[in-house]
Amino acid sequence: MSSVANQNLSKCYNTTVIHIYIFGWNLESLTVFFISMDQNRRRITVKYKSANPLFEQWLHEWKVDAEAKDSKLKYTYKLALNSIRQCPIPFNSGKECKILKGFGTKLCQMLDNKLKRHKENSDDMGTNDKNTDIKATNLNSSPASANISNENDPQAKPKISRKNGSKAKKIPSPLQKQTSSSSSMEDTSENSQEIKGNATKGKSRKITKHVSNTSEESTQNVQDFFVIEPGNFDIILYIDTAETGNHSQRKTDHFLKQLDKQSGACQYEIKKLNVGDYVWICRDKTSKKELVLPYIFERKRLDDFSRSITDGRYKEQKFRLKKCGIENIYYLLENYSHHTLPLTTLQQAAFNTAIHDGFKIKMTSGPTHTATLLLNFSVLLKRIFEKKTLFRCEKESIAPLDLNDDVASLMSFTDFNKSSIKNRPMMVTDLFIKMLIQIRGMSVAKAVSITEFYPTPMLLRKAYEDCVDEASKEKLLEGIMCGNRKLGSTLSTTVHQLFNFTNY
Repeated sequence: MSSVANQNLSKCYNTTVIHIYIFGWNLESLTVFFISMDQNRRRITVKYKSANPLFEQWLHEWKVDAEAKDSKLKYTYKLALNSIRQCPIPFNSGKECKILKGFGTKLCQMLDNKLKRHKENSDDMGTNDKNTDIKATNLNSSPASANISNENDPQAKPKISRKNGSKAKKIPSPLQKQTSSSSSMEDTSENSQEIKGNATKGKSRKITKHVSNTSEESTQNVQDFFVIEPGNFDIILYIDTAETGNHSQRKTDHFLKQLDKQSGACQYEIKKLNVGDYVWICRDKTSKKELVLPYIFERKRLDDFSRSITDGRYKEQKFRLKKCGIENIYYLLENYSHHTLPLTTLQQAAFNTAIHDGFKIKMTSGPTHTATLLLNFSVLLKRIFEKKTLFRCEKESIAPLDLNDDVASLMSFTDFNKSSIKNRPMMVTDLFIKMLIQIRGMSVAKAVSITEFYPTPMLLRKAYEDCVDEASKEKLLEGIMCGNRKLGSTLSTTVHQLFNFTNY
């Protein structure tokens, strides 16, 4: 801050200080100007409410156009628009928006394509985060200056509405002006700027001129999205075929008989599941399209649980469950008298699964208790989702479920089952994780944390080669965070020995 500004601050009790806060789109370039004037007490505040005005503008246009055409894409645009309005972080590209709720790969690509055309048509307008309406360089910071705009710059004459009362006037943002395709915006005050400084007229005209109607393109790019209206779907429990045996065995299966006794409370079907034993799907009554609810159960009888720990299937199954894309994973342990490992060992394994892997553990006394639990869970899911609007979303961009929201993003059952095929081609990182979890004490979560720093074995080996001595090699992975805890020296040393000792 300049010495002049410091002197003015020291006189705050003797003179009136007018504070002008200008929030640029880049958080690193936040600039605060203090202009002192020996006049009546007045306070002027200039700040921007939107971090990504262009992206908001285009999403709002697409939403309004979808509403005019009564397209179900309006739900997609509405969810994305609400997310980006609540986000204070400016984005330089549509791809960066993927971290927000409601933004899939194709919607981000639409924004990138739109931004590219916009930049080509605007010589002096850069990426989304640099479309500021008032430039800091156009301000005259002289303490005696009563006119804070630069008169030599015809595009930088902010008209400041001074606030004499408790509320300032509101001037709509120039980004709020609509093209002919979106002239029926429902709430224009929602994007208005509070205060303050009027945007430059020339820049406003450029924005309005170069924002074109791309509704046809946006419709084509998100054809794989579909929406299921509230009350227009059935919730069905899918049971893996491996749980019920062949057709003749199903007639005498005690578990299925328990479900049949309360068929009115729970619809179920036998289906081949590539991961998990029980999932719930929402099936559209008209189109028969299916979306997977974010809950999956893996059922283990104690004898099978014991064998899976012994032969190594236990870790591999947990890995596949964590990669399936479903948020809430339940490990259902069913009591059985005969098991090879001690009960305390099995209990400890279950507790480790809950603590380290984030699974939810349910324990039942037998098939009847298991059937009752699934029936009650089905009833609960119906109450939660029956009044929600559901729309299909890609596996990689599904937002965490908010039970208080009336909209939920889910992946299709086809995507879920295809992506969970056991013998599908694996990425190097996935194979590396499966390799790491074979180490004693290495959970899936810890292995994933390591691959975030070293995605492939080659990169980890190269990191070891760059270490100056053996001690630094042993401590290379020690500080990697897994949740709220570090990986620790023991596992770090073990991985080091695996990659560097020929006789490990």
